[in-house]
Amino acid sequence: MDETDEGKAAGRRVWLPVAAAAMAVALVLIGQAVLTGTTTVHRIVHPRVVNGDLALISLGGGVDLMAANGFTHPWLTRADLARACHERCVTRDLEWTPDGSALELVLETRSKRTGLYSAAAGSHSVRFVADCPDGTCAITGWGTMRATTFGPDRTPGAMAPNQGRIAYLSTRSRDGPSSAELWTVAADGTDPILLYDFGCCFVDWSLPVWAPDGTLVAVSLHLKDGRLDTTRISIVEYPSSARLRVINGHGPLSWQRSAREE
Repeated sequence: MDETDEGKAAGRRVWLPVAAAAMAVALVLIGQAVLTGTTTVHRIVHPRVVNGDLALISLGGGVDLMAANGFTHPWLTRADLARACHERCVTRDLEWTPDGSALELVLETRSKRTGLYSAAAGSHSVRFVADCPDGTCAITGWGTMRATTFGPDRTPGAMAPNQGRIAYLSTRSRDGPSSAELWTVAADGTDPILLYDFGCCFVDWSLPVWAPDGTLVAVSLHLKDGRLDTTRISIVEYPSSARLRVINGHGPLSWQRSAREE
């Protein structure tokens, strides 16, 4: 190879890295131009991972759990409940114990007797605790929360785990089914945020509940619009207002705060 060929080869070796760098800069600039010119942002929502399971009443009257990865699976079946009640029975209310080790249940039998029961987390054994002679049982925590925590329109609300905000459902009706909006407001009543507008038409709903880390809110709504008659649970992210998941099932709802929480 003569000196001329060696000079050309050296020139190519210098030029190639410079060209590659210039191309990379051009691609970045083009990407920024595309992002800047895009008017619609499509947010890809991935299941959130939170500590503790969301307990809900299944459409059959048993208990389902939404696990920390966002997927729902049955836990206590009608057969599990029947063994404890000694006849067919369904779940009417539920709440995790403060340490998340057990779920307290109000069960109603086919003969309209109600009682308080308990099931340890992960167990299919339901234990009888006490009868409810007046037909209802007040699970610890629910009565106090419903009586003392209200949203701006006096709707019962749920306090966030850090005590900073209240989540509540605002419902409005005009001689028929109600529209429903999920709101959150600071504990002192300031800074209201509309988390989600569900629209119409709802005939029943549950008290919202917060995830243990305060980033998700769950609420159960009974939708009835023409032939459509269904009860579903929505999981809404705070503060982004993204509805991450919709689950078939009933409230009341209770989100586990377990000893694994960091």
